[in-house]
Amino acid sequence: MARQFRELLGLPCSGKTHYLDNHECTPYFVDRISKAKRIYNAMLNFIKLYKISIITLKTFRHVKLKLWLLHLIGITRFYSRLYEMEKMSRSNTLAEEGVLQALWGFCFLLNINSKSRQLTQDIYINIPDRLKGDVCYVSVNKFILFNRNKERAKKTRFSNLISDGLDSDYYYRGRYWMKFILILTRKDSSLKVSFYQGVK
Repeated sequence: MARQFRELLGLPCSGKTHYLDNHECTPYFVDRISKAKRIYNAMLNFIKLYKISIITLKTFRHVKLKLWLLHLIGITRFYSRLYEMEKMSRSNTLAEEGVLQALWGFCFLLNINSKSRQLTQDIYINIPDRLKGDVCYVSVNKFILFNRNKERAKKTRFSNLISDGLDSDYYYRGRYWMKFILILTRKDSSLKVSFYQGVK
Protein backbone atom coordinates (compact mmCIF):
# COMPACT_ATOMS: atom_id res chain seq x y z
CA MET A 1 0.00 0.00 0.00
CA ALA A 2 1.36 3.43 -0.99
CA ARG A 3 1.77 5.74 1.98
CA GLN A 4 0.38 9.25 1.68
CA PHE A 5 2.58 10.70 4.41
CA ARG A 6 5.93 10.21 6.07
CA GLU A 7 7.11 10.75 9.64
CA LEU A 8 10.44 11.58 11.21
CA LEU A 9 11.81 9.38 13.96
CA GLY A 10 14.82 10.09 16.16
CA LEU A 11 16.03 11.01 19.63
CA PRO A 12 15.33 14.57 20.84
CA CYS A 13 17.89 16.99 19.32
CA SER A 14 18.91 14.54 16.60
CA GLY A 15 18.03 17.05 13.87
CA LYS A 16 14.40 16.40 12.91
CA THR A 17 13.53 20.10 12.64
CA HIS A 18 16.70 20.72 10.60
CA TYR A 19 15.58 18.00 8.21
CA LEU A 20 12.20 19.68 7.74
CA ASP A 21 13.87 23.05 7.09
CA ASN A 22 16.18 21.65 4.41
CA HIS A 23 13.99 19.28 2.41
CA GLU A 24 11.14 19.99 0.04
CA CYS A 25 7.99 18.72 1.68
CA THR A 26 4.68 19.75 3.18
CA PRO A 27 5.63 19.80 6.89
CA TYR A 28 3.20 18.91 9.63
CA PHE A 29 4.13 20.19 13.08
CA VAL A 30 2.66 18.28 16.00
CA ASP A 31 1.40 19.38 19.42
CA ARG A 32 0.29 22.81 18.19
CA ILE A 33 -2.88 22.57 20.26
CA SER A 34 -3.60 23.41 23.88
CA LYS A 35 -2.77 20.97 26.67
CA ALA A 36 -6.47 20.68 27.49
CA LYS A 37 -7.23 19.70 23.88
CA ARG A 38 -4.43 17.13 23.88
CA ILE A 39 -5.80 15.54 27.04
CA TYR A 40 -9.32 15.51 25.58
CA ASN A 41 -8.11 13.89 22.35
CA ALA A 42 -6.11 11.36 24.35
CA MET A 43 -9.16 10.37 26.40
CA LEU A 44 -11.21 9.84 23.23
CA ASN A 45 -8.62 7.52 21.73
CA PHE A 46 -7.95 5.73 25.03
CA ILE A 47 -11.58 4.60 24.95
CA LYS A 48 -11.74 4.00 21.20
CA LEU A 49 -8.51 1.98 20.97
CA TYR A 50 -9.22 -0.18 23.99
CA LYS A 51 -6.92 -3.04 22.89
CA ILE A 52 -3.89 -0.74 22.96
CA SER A 53 -5.15 0.85 26.18
CA ILE A 54 -5.12 -2.48 28.01
CA ILE A 55 -1.52 -3.06 26.92
CA THR A 56 -0.32 0.44 27.83
CA LEU A 57 -1.72 0.08 31.34
CA LYS A 58 0.40 -3.04 31.77
CA THR A 59 3.56 -1.05 30.99
CA PHE A 60 3.37 0.68 34.40
CA ARG A 61 4.63 -2.57 35.93
CA HIS A 62 7.93 -1.98 34.14
CA VAL A 63 8.47 1.65 35.17
CA LYS A 64 9.97 2.88 38.43
CA LEU A 65 7.29 4.27 40.72
CA LYS A 66 8.97 7.70 40.88
CA LEU A 67 8.64 7.95 37.08
CA TRP A 68 4.95 7.06 36.83
CA LEU A 69 3.86 10.67 36.28
CA LEU A 70 6.37 11.13 33.43
CA HIS A 71 5.22 7.83 31.98
CA LEU A 72 1.58 8.93 32.16
CA ILE A 73 2.45 12.18 30.36
CA GLY A 74 4.12 10.14 27.61
CA ILE A 75 1.09 7.86 27.26
CA THR A 76 -1.23 10.88 27.07
CA ARG A 77 0.88 12.38 24.28
CA PHE A 78 0.84 9.03 22.47
CA TYR A 79 -2.97 8.87 22.43
CA SER A 80 -3.21 12.52 21.44
CA ARG A 81 -0.75 11.86 18.59
CA LEU A 82 -2.88 8.98 17.35
CA TYR A 83 -5.78 11.44 17.12
CA GLU A 84 -3.64 14.01 15.28
CA MET A 85 -2.44 11.49 12.71
CA GLU A 86 -6.06 10.53 12.06
CA LYS A 87 -7.01 14.14 11.30
CA MET A 88 -3.93 15.42 9.45
CA SER A 89 -3.80 16.06 5.72
CA ARG A 90 -2.29 13.03 4.02
CA SER A 91 -1.11 14.31 0.66
CA ASN A 92 2.71 14.44 0.48
CA THR A 93 2.96 15.43 4.14
CA LEU A 94 6.01 14.94 6.34
CA ALA A 95 5.18 14.86 10.05
CA GLU A 96 7.76 16.40 12.37
CA GLU A 97 6.94 13.46 14.64
CA GLY A 98 4.41 10.68 14.25
CA VAL A 99 2.92 7.89 16.31
CA LEU A 100 6.20 5.98 16.39
CA GLN A 101 8.04 8.90 17.99
CA ALA A 102 5.19 9.15 20.49
CA LEU A 103 5.47 5.42 21.16
CA TRP A 104 9.14 5.91 21.99
CA GLY A 105 8.09 8.88 24.15
CA PHE A 106 6.72 6.62 26.84
CA CYS A 107 8.65 3.41 26.13
CA PHE A 108 12.02 5.00 26.89
CA LEU A 109 11.18 4.89 30.59
CA LEU A 110 10.55 1.13 30.59
CA ASN A 111 12.89 -1.30 32.27
CA ILE A 112 14.57 -3.44 29.62
CA ASN A 113 13.37 -7.03 29.76
CA SER A 114 11.54 -9.58 27.62
CA LYS A 115 8.10 -8.63 28.96
CA SER A 116 8.50 -4.90 28.28
CA ARG A 117 9.80 -5.69 24.78
CA GLN A 118 6.76 -7.86 24.13
CA LEU A 119 4.38 -5.17 25.39
CA THR A 120 6.03 -2.60 23.13
CA GLN A 121 5.78 -4.92 20.15
CA ASP A 122 2.11 -5.64 20.94
CA ILE A 123 1.35 -1.91 21.05
CA TYR A 124 3.13 -1.42 17.71
CA ILE A 125 1.17 -4.24 16.08
CA ASN A 126 -2.15 -2.84 17.31
CA ILE A 127 -1.56 0.72 16.06
CA PRO A 128 -3.95 1.12 13.10
CA ASP A 129 -1.94 0.80 9.90
CA ARG A 130 -3.38 4.02 8.43
CA LEU A 131 -1.80 6.02 11.26
CA LYS A 132 1.78 4.91 10.47
CA GLY A 133 3.75 6.76 7.83
CA ASP A 134 6.88 5.74 5.99
CA VAL A 135 9.78 6.47 8.34
CA CYS A 136 12.81 8.69 7.98
CA TYR A 137 15.15 7.92 10.87
CA VAL A 138 17.29 10.90 11.88
CA SER A 139 20.45 10.30 13.91
CA VAL A 140 23.45 12.30 15.06
CA ASN A 141 26.71 11.77 16.95
CA LYS A 142 25.91 11.15 20.62
CA PHE A 143 28.17 13.98 21.85
CA ILE A 144 26.45 16.49 19.55
CA LEU A 145 23.07 15.21 20.71
CA PHE A 146 24.03 15.55 24.37
CA ASN A 147 25.32 19.12 23.91
CA ARG A 148 22.19 20.11 22.03
CA ASN A 149 20.05 18.70 24.83
CA LYS A 150 21.99 20.76 27.38
CA GLU A 151 21.49 23.94 25.35
CA ARG A 152 17.86 23.30 24.50
CA ALA A 153 15.62 26.12 25.72
CA LYS A 154 12.48 24.00 26.08
CA LYS A 155 13.57 20.84 27.84
CA THR A 156 11.95 17.50 27.09
CA ARG A 157 11.47 14.76 29.66
CA PHE A 158 14.39 12.94 28.04
CA SER A 159 16.61 16.06 28.16
CA ASN A 160 16.04 16.45 31.90
CA LEU A 161 16.69 12.79 32.63
CA ILE A 162 20.04 12.66 30.78
CA SER A 163 21.37 15.90 32.29
CA ASP A 164 23.87 13.86 34.36
CA GLY A 165 25.76 12.82 31.22
CA LEU A 166 26.09 10.18 28.52
CA ASP A 167 26.68 7.48 31.13
CA SER A 168 23.15 8.09 32.40
CA ASP A 169 20.96 4.99 32.60
CA TYR A 170 18.19 6.96 30.89
CA TYR A 171 20.39 7.84 27.92
CA TYR A 172 21.11 4.14 27.46
CA ARG A 173 17.41 3.30 27.73
CA GLY A 174 16.48 6.04 25.31
CA ARG A 175 18.86 4.74 22.66
CA TYR A 176 17.88 1.13 23.34
CA TRP A 177 14.15 1.71 22.88
CA MET A 178 14.68 3.92 19.82
CA LYS A 179 16.66 1.11 18.18
CA PHE A 180 14.00 -1.41 19.21
CA ILE A 181 11.22 0.62 17.59
CA LEU A 182 13.37 1.13 14.51
CA ILE A 183 13.79 -2.66 14.27
CA LEU A 184 10.00 -3.06 14.44
CA THR A 185 9.57 -0.60 11.55
CA ARG A 186 12.20 -2.37 9.44
CA LYS A 187 10.44 -5.69 9.96
CA ASP A 188 7.14 -4.10 8.91
CA SER A 189 6.87 -4.87 5.19
CA SER A 190 4.19 -2.19 4.74
CA LEU A 191 6.61 0.62 5.66
CA LYS A 192 9.56 2.15 3.85
CA VAL A 193 12.41 3.21 6.13
CA SER A 194 15.12 5.68 5.14
CA PHE A 195 18.03 7.14 7.09
CA TYR A 196 19.40 10.64 7.51
CA GLN A 197 22.57 11.63 9.34
CA GLY A 198 21.96 14.86 11.24
CA VAL A 199 24.43 17.73 10.91
CA LYS A 200 26.52 19.51 13.53
